[in-house]
Amino acid sequence: MTSLPSSFSFLSLFPASKEQILESRTRSFASWGRGTSLDQYLARDSRSDNHEVSLNNRLVTWVLARRDSPDSLDFMCSCETYRRDGLVARKSKSGNSVPEDVNCYAIASVFTPAANRGKGYARHMMRLLHWLIAPREYLPKEFPIEWGSPPVRPSYISDGAFSVLYSDVGENFYRLCGPAPDKDGWLVTSPITTTWDVVKSHELLSTAEREEKLAWKWLDESLVNEVWKADAALMKEEMSQISPSHTVECTFLPTKGVADFQHHRLQQFWGKMSPKPIHWGVYSNSTSRSEGSLDASTFASWTLDVRPSEMNKMIITRLRVQPKDFEELLFKVIDFAKQHSVEIVEVWNLDPNTFSRDEHLPSFKWYGEGGPQHVAWIYNERYG
Repeated sequence: MTSLPSSFSFLSLFPASKEQILESRTRSFASWGRGTSLDQYLARDSRSDNHEVSLNNRLVTWVLARRDSPDSLDFMCSCETYRRDGLVARKSKSGNSVPEDVNCYAIASVFTPAANRGKGYARHMMRLLHWLIAPREYLPKEFPIEWGSPPVRPSYISDGAFSVLYSDVGENFYRLCGPAPDKDGWLVTSPITTTWDVVKSHELLSTAEREEKLAWKWLDESLVNEVWKADAALMKEEMSQISPSHTVECTFLPTKGVADFQHHRLQQFWGKMSPKPIHWGVYSNSTSRSEGSLDASTFASWTLDVRPSEMNKMIITRLRVQPKDFEELLFKVIDFAKQHSVEIVEVWNLDPNTFSRDEHLPSFKWYGEGGPQHVAWIYNERYG
C-alpha cells in the first residue's frame, strides 16, 4: 500500500505554463478522449481556448507542483477554472432584494495521472484552490501550517462569490476538500434528472389531443444567444423577489459563452450527423414584450451528445415554461430529437423530477456570510 505524504508543504498550486497545459491535456486523453484521436482531442481544446468562455483569462489551468520546480512537467495533478458572471440576491427586511452582479467560478477537468492517485494530491489541490479564488475575508484566519505558505494569486484572478463543480466521483470527495482540514468543500446540490425515451414519447405526444396555442420559432446559433441574453435579464428580475425560504440565492448567467459552450465542445461529433443540426432551441414568440425583441418566457435550448458507444442524447441546457404550456413545448423538443435520430432527451431539476443521478453531481461552495444551509443555488440546469 502506498504511503501518503506526512506533509504537503513542499507543494503549491500554480497557473500552468503553455507546456504544462499541453501536458495536462495529453494526460487526460486516455480517460476523456472517447471517439477521438489524440490530435483531435487536443485540437478541440485548442479551439475552445479561443471561445468566449475562455478568453481574457476566464479559463485558467492550474497544476499542483513542487515549490522548487513550479514549471516542471512532472506535476502531480491539474484542474481548470472558468470565471463566470453570476448573480447573488440577499433577503432584505422587506423581503425584496437587489441582485448583485458577481464573479464566480466553475471548476473542471480535475485530473490525476494513475501513478499519482491515492496519495492525496487531488484533494490537496482542491483545498488550495479556495485560497486562489475565494475572498480572503471568508477564508480561515490562518493558512494551515502543515501546508506551508499560501499559493500566490495571480493579478488576473478576481474574488469569486461562489464556485461549483460537477462530481463524477461521488458526494464525499469534494466535500472533504475545504480550505482547512476542518472545513467543508463543495456540497452536492439537487442532482435531479428527468429523461424521455424519444420514440415512446413521440408516439404518445403525437396521439394526444392537444390544441397548439402558441406560435413557435426555431433558434439557430445567433438567435439562441439572443434568447439567453433575454433569459439572463429575466433571471435578474425574478431574483429581486427572493423565496421566503432562502436567505441568499445565487446563480450563473448563461451569457458570455457559458450556455453556448455546451454545444461548442461537442461540435466534432454532431457536426457529422445527417441531417446536420442547425437549431439549438425553440421558443414561443407569441408574447414579445416589444417590437423586434425576443420573449424568453417560454423556450428550451439544448446540445446533442452523439459520441460513439453511447445512446444519442439531447441535453436540454435551459428550460423556461409555464406548466400549462409544457406539453406543447415538449412535443417540439421530442419531434426535433426524433428527426435527428436522438434516442434520449435529458433535463436537470425539472419539477416533478424522475430520479437522482450518481454522476455529474452539481456541487456548490459558498464564499460569503451565513452557512450553506441558508444559500440556494437556483437555475441549476445543464447550461453551466
